[in-house]
Amino acid sequence: MEYYCIFVKGGEEEKFKAAAQEIISSIGVNGQFYFFSEEAWNKKAKFKNKIVRPAFPGYVFLKIEQLTPDAVSLVRKIDGFIRFLPTTQEIHKIEGAASEELIRFIETGEHHLMSKAVYEKGNKVKIISGDIKTFEAYITHWDPKHQKVRIQLPNQCISWSFELSYDIEMEKLPD
Repeated sequence: MEYYCIFVKGGEEEKFKAAAQEIISSIGVNGQFYFFSEEAWNKKAKFKNKIVRPAFPGYVFLKIEQLTPDAVSLVRKIDGFIRFLPTTQEIHKIEGAASEELIRFIETGEHHLMSKAVYEKGNKVKIISGDIKTFEAYITHWDPKHQKVRIQLPNQCISWSFELSYDIEMEKLPD
């Protein structure tokens, strides 16, 4: 199987995914689109409540036997499509460690519950409970006052950098 990342209009990921899945299936291509979401605490509300938000806003992932020019052409016509990554003219497969991480996300499901994380000396964060247990990334910014951490995932096609905020418990491991 091959894996690809598609950049779509923010807020339209689910709509794009449904339309793309229908079109790909209609031409008899064996492919599956994924859009990942996560549970989080909404601190903006008057009272703390759980919300569901995109794990990778603006990104939909494609698992397909072989990406053909016809499939690319059809996907490009779907409302909300911006581009394949890195560009639609030069589409790259997600390979190596990045594809292994994506497969782990796919195997644990498109919706992820809250997780608990620890960070180690050297700015490494490791998820120790929840759906994506054993997942590791690097911290690029940590704001303990606002309980936000920005992490960077290694990937050759896109810079997977996103905030994990108020939906995880951060602990510092002893030195």
